[in-house]
Amino acid sequence: MASITKRGKYWAYRIVRVDSNGKRIDISKSGFRTKTEALSASKMVETDLLYGYDLESARTQFRRYFRKWYETTREPYITERTQVNYKATMDAVGKYYGDTSIGDITAADYQRIVADYGKTHAHETTRKFHHHMKACFDYAFRNGVIKKDPTYSAKVTGKQSEKKTKYLSESDMKKLMRHIFSTTTIENTVNYMLILANATGMRVGEILGLTFDAVDLEHRIIHVRQAYDYVITHRAKATKTESSVREIAIDKMTAKYLSDIVADRMELSKQSGRNSDGFIFVNRGTLKPISWAMVNKVLTRHCEQVGVPRITSHAFRHTHISYLLNNDIYEQYVSERVGHADTTMIRRVYGHVLDELKTKSDSKVIHLVDKQISSAGQ
Repeated sequence: MASITKRGKYWAYRIVRVDSNGKRIDISKSGFRTKTEALSASKMVETDLLYGYDLESARTQFRRYFRKWYETTREPYITERTQVNYKATMDAVGKYYGDTSIGDITAADYQRIVADYGKTHAHETTRKFHHHMKACFDYAFRNGVIKKDPTYSAKVTGKQSEKKTKYLSESDMKKLMRHIFSTTTIENTVNYMLILANATGMRVGEILGLTFDAVDLEHRIIHVRQAYDYVITHRAKATKTESSVREIAIDKMTAKYLSDIVADRMELSKQSGRNSDGFIFVNRGTLKPISWAMVNKVLTRHCEQVGVPRITSHAFRHTHISYLLNNDIYEQYVSERVGHADTTMIRRVYGHVLDELKTKSDSKVIHLVDKQISSAGQ
């Protein structure tokens, strides 16, 4: 039973209980104009306690609740790169919410903050911010800390990023690759990386993570076992997903270029005693892995020199996948070759290509059936 007292001009209630774990719960609130208002409010709190709501946690500052939730449910299970994204959200939570308790945040408050965040961030960044917050509020809701999820039905906005060319047409890629082949020397590590990216659709991190023992030149097979973190740790790391560990068959020409750089970098590593990790795609002078920024800098220069749309290194992956699909290579094989767990990503990103292939297949099937029926009817 709550105790109702008057403090100066206003009324207050206080509820003291012991929970099932023997922990004392002391909840009080003042500022009510009448005794009836204080009593009514105390009964609502007592009902919430009866139904198992964690009202003590509801009074926790949201920035503290978010940090504890992150450290308990996220940090031990995510990569260092993903941790950086969560910590950016944590900083924003501190900025926007300050000392506000999680139980005091309304849907209107949340929508206003997401909208404000979106004014200075790209739509995709705002979407991630919302995704992190929503997961935390959902956890609080399911654990009885809050009665309603303020993120429910929230609208995510954000600045539209500059539209980038995701992949090149077949003719533009041929033009670009002719130029890359013609300008490749043993010193130009980036060119060798681009040649391999074009032939395999490998991620830049996977290429940088290749070691001498991961390449079977005799059978022209590449074993993708790890990647290289070129953003945070600058060390080898696990591949993006389990399905990214794979074997990739390569063509004779790519194998020839790969054998050249493998032989050169292996010899230099032996002579100098450096590059103990055995990375293939290292700078010839320093024997340290090439930076992602350098890869895109060289690629931009190549694009400008041959007059094709400017692309990033990741566009080689998109172009490789599109090229295979356009040449009737079945989806499952393409997914396995580029390290996707299944065809879901292929269908989501390359749906337009698959639609075109379906139309072509419909025409082929109709032609074949028509031919079969016509010959049977004669």
